[in-house]
Parts: sequence; structure tokens; C-alpha cells
Amino acid sequence: MAIFLFRTSSVGRSAGRTAVGAAAYRAGERLRDERSGQLYNYSGRQDVLHREITLPAQFSAGSVGWAGDRATLWNAAEYAEGRRDSRVAREYLLALPHELTDEQRVHLTRALAREISDRYGVAVDAAIHAPRANGDSRNFHAHLLATTREVTAAGLGDKVGLDMQGSRRYERGLLSGIDELRALRASAALVINRELQAANIASRVDHRTLAAQGIAREPRVWLPWGAYRAEARGLSSDIADRVRTKYRARVQARTPASLEDIRKQAREDWLQMRAAEKPAPASAREKNADHDFAL
Repeated sequence: MAIFLFRTSSVGRSAGRTAVGAAAYRAGERLRDERSGQLYNYSGRQDVLHREITLPAQFSAGSVGWAGDRATLWNAAEYAEGRRDSRVAREYLLALPHELTDEQRVHLTRALAREISDRYGVAVDAAIHAPRANGDSRNFHAHLLATTREVTAAGLGDKVGLDMQGSRRYERGLLSGIDELRALRASAALVINRELQAANIASRVDHRTLAAQGIAREPRVWLPWGAYRAEARGLSSDIADRVRTKYRARVQARTPASLEDIRKQAREDWLQMRAAEKPAPASAREKNADHDFAL
């Protein structure tokens, strides 16, 4: 059954990341960051099934040819930012249905890249990755690395999309950031379902929350790859334990308390209040008084 996963995150200098390094890793290529001189070489990767750069359809062929070269594009993204905490790229991570063929997954990825590129006027560098050797064999996914600034014939222009300041979004009458993300998720689900239908596959994905779909269960906990791999090998993982502890706390906070739990908590609160009202022994009162006086 096809699952829906669509997440976005920023590539920021505050986290020590670079757009050139991110692009090299995802595309499985050898790129040099001209600002720092650092070479990122991931040309040995064997799991990159497809890579291509999508540019806004509004430009005629060749008018923004500079952006079609991966090294030129992402070095331009680095040079466009002057702050130490700048966001130099935005990534969209998309799960690709394993039921599709390689060609159909490419078509799907290309369609979503086109959607994002034309929506914001940005360059989108897409890479499709095969499942990891020791992971889930169904885990085909795409990384769509987009510029945070619009593409122009002369270079990169203003910040756009989710990277535009909230005040500017408001002035232009655009959706809020969260509503914009919801719209993107809906677009991604539409693209996936369109491809599944074209392939005569019955399963569909839904971008809405489980509650909105009328499904009465909590979302499954998501584990980082390293933690998942450790547990798959029969090893314990402190990271996985912490993730599950935080997950259970979030679930408990959302779960309405039963009448019995409310009564139990009320009794405990009452007992603690009564204990606090009892007079302390003289020695304790004097100690507290001395302490208060010292303050």
C-alpha cells in the first residue's frame, strides 16, 4: 500500500551546512564550494537512480542556462547569501510508491519538481534514491533541493515561497507559511494519486491528518535511519528510546483523561495541599526564617 510522506526542511549555515554539499550528496556527484574551497565528493554513490534540474517554465530554453549546471547553480545560491545564519536551500523529501516502475517514479518526481519550480519561480534539483541495502526494500524516495530565491536570467533574485518573510507574505496577500505548506502537501498527494491512477494501481495516498481522515489511531513513531538500522540488527539504541519516550509523552498529552484519572489526580493534589498547610517543626521554622532573613 502506498504511503504518504512529504517533509520540508531548510539547509542553513547555522547548522554548518552548505547548498553545494547538500546537492553533491543528493545527486551523488563531485562538487566544489567556491566560497570555502571545500570539495564534496559523493561520486561513488550507487543508490542515485535519477537526477535532473528543473527550471521555471516561464523562461525560454537557454535563457537561464546558467542554472542548469549543478555546480554553477549551488555556488550561486551560496554567493547570494551574506549572513552567517542564512538558509541557502530548501529540501522537500518525498516517498515514492514502490508499486510504480522506475520510469513512473521519474515521471512523478519530475511533475512535482515542475509544480514547485513554477509555483515559486525557483530551480529544483531532484534526485531519486533507491532503498538502502539493509533497510526497507520499498523505500524509494526523492530529494527535491530548491533554491530559496527566484531564478532570473541574471542570477538569483528575491526570497520566495516558504523562505519569504511572514510580513512580506502578508503584504502580498499570500498564504501564511503553515497554509502554504498544507497547500504543497495537497499538491504532492494529487501528483502521486494521478500517477497511481495512470498506472492502474488502486491504492491512493492522503495528505490529511489521521483525525481529518476519520482514522482513530495515533501516527506511527518515526525513527532516524541510524536508530532503525541498529534495532534491525538486534542492538539497543538510546536515540530510538528517546524518540519513543517523547512520542509517548506527546500522545499522552493529546489523550483526554478518564474520569477515574481526573479523580485520582484531584485527590493527590488535595493531599499535597493539606501537607503544605501543616505547621513545620520549630527548628525548621527557625531555619527557614534565618534563610529568609539572609535573603
